[in-house]
Amino acid sequence: MNDEPRSAPPVAGRLDRPVYPVTARWVRWAPFALIAVDLVLEFTLSRHFASGFLLVGVPVVAAFTHRARTVAALMVVSIGLEFLFAWWFDNATELHHVGLYLATLLIGLVSIGLARQRQRDARNLVQARSVAEALQLMLLRPIPAALGPVRAAGYYQAADRRALVGGDLYDIGETPFGVRVLIGDVRGKGLAAIGHVGTVLGSFRDGAYDVPDL
Repeated sequence: MNDEPRSAPPVAGRLDRPVYPVTARWVRWAPFALIAVDLVLEFTLSRHFASGFLLVGVPVVAAFTHRARTVAALMVVSIGLEFLFAWWFDNATELHHVGLYLATLLIGLVSIGLARQRQRDARNLVQARSVAEALQLMLLRPIPAALGPVRAAGYYQAADRRALVGGDLYDIGETPFGVRVLIGDVRGKGLAAIGHVGTVLGSFRDGAYDVPDL
């Protein structure tokens, strides 16, 4: 029976996909809950107690988690409800109610801008991380299942799943001086760390085949 390791297809070093922060469900439902609370107060309190001011904050709360389109829709709903409640009590055109409509409109427009900026920042962050991850995947090559008499396998998982790109590095190669393995970690994270990782791996891959006492 032949005990020599049979050739096998390379086993890739695994890089877990990053886990991006997920907005809590209650945060996404907060603007709708605010509208519901306002509705309850409007129908339970006396007409002398105005609760429509709660609707002014709906677009701002929505801007934290929802798209600009949703924020705009909630702004329109808020203004519509403010007008409806004021009309129900026959004071829709009073100055303080008109001021409330305008305030909600102004705050809503600002909230739409904030939501758009948040979406742009999120896209830029994802793109930057995608580039860094692609570079890291190129540097950390697949680990062969067998190198001469040595069987090998690789698995990589970042300590913080939300921060996949870091300074960890590894490599293995069969050289004239035997199978050589490199496992290390450089200081830093992100693109700067990947630059150092590339330098270290390049030096190892160059010297491993030429330097006997590496």
